[in-house]
Amino acid sequence: MTYNYSWFDTAMEYPNIIDRFSEDTEFLEVHSSSCKQLIPKDFGEGYLQYTSTSAYPVISACDFYLHKPLSLVEQVKDNNVCMLSFCLSDGFEWSLAGGDGGTFSIAEKESCIMMESSEKCISHYSRERQYKGIGIGFPAERLSGVIEYLNSGAITRHSDPLGELKRYTVTPRIEIILQQILCCKICGVLRDVYLEGKLLELIAVYIDEMVCERGKNTENIPLSSDDLASLEQAKKILDQNYVQPLTLSQLSKKVCLNEYKLKVGFKDRYDQTVYGYILDKRMELARLLLEQGKFKVTDIAGMVGYANASHFIEAFQKKFGMTPGVYLRNTGLSKFG
Repeated sequence: MTYNYSWFDTAMEYPNIIDRFSEDTEFLEVHSSSCKQLIPKDFGEGYLQYTSTSAYPVISACDFYLHKPLSLVEQVKDNNVCMLSFCLSDGFEWSLAGGDGGTFSIAEKESCIMMESSEKCISHYSRERQYKGIGIGFPAERLSGVIEYLNSGAITRHSDPLGELKRYTVTPRIEIILQQILCCKICGVLRDVYLEGKLLELIAVYIDEMVCERGKNTENIPLSSDDLASLEQAKKILDQNYVQPLTLSQLSKKVCLNEYKLKVGFKDRYDQTVYGYILDKRMELARLLLEQGKFKVTDIAGMVGYANASHFIEAFQKKFGMTPGVYLRNTGLSKFG
């Protein structure tokens, strides 16, 4: 699979912008399968990164802010490529070269799954907005059984009418897997093994939770716009206080929502119970602390809210399939016996 990309000035206000961009851009971690490009200070700040493995030729990630409107032209020179796109910030907008002038778009915490064509895809970026997202492309035959299993209406093709883009909400479980892919620190041959394993997990969970809506709460309770706002506020409170979280009763009073609506509504909207969401956040923090290689397992247990280290080890093993000690040894980070 061949993949090309280039920037150009959206408003044509800056002569020779591409030459300047190319000259000013600093590349980090350049090797055969990964290239991290820093945005020049004149144009903004942040990065754009392209990674590939043998099974997944296109893995793109970005986190940047622009002072000037720019567009990015990307082209996969192969047909029948499946692309998963995830927006983790303000929103993305793109169109096709030679198309009818219409655009596709996904908003914050939205995603889509598309069958790409060999036409150039043009992403449009405005000034003074934060762009963060990840895209994963792979040949459809790589997961032919899965693709065939999907409902024909679940995947959008670039040839479809622009108004028919199927969008799916990014669940907390998906967000955790995306962060694990973005923060991968494993090098060499093991890096490809790790990434391919995570990408298979991502695709399986994505299709199961978001496309096929497995495990969707069957309790159908009416939720007003105020209720939805309260649920969003509850999630933000948990994001900030998951080490020492409020009780369900305290949280319900804090967001002015009764406990039943909070419990059932949270599960329905975020595909996790309140407790499950807290547990996932704690375990992800524990994993990141372990990877720093600076702390003992017993210290990390307390740092993520566990008074009893054995309860922490049990929860970690249930989440990641191994104890914290085994995880440290497998990643070569163990400093403590």
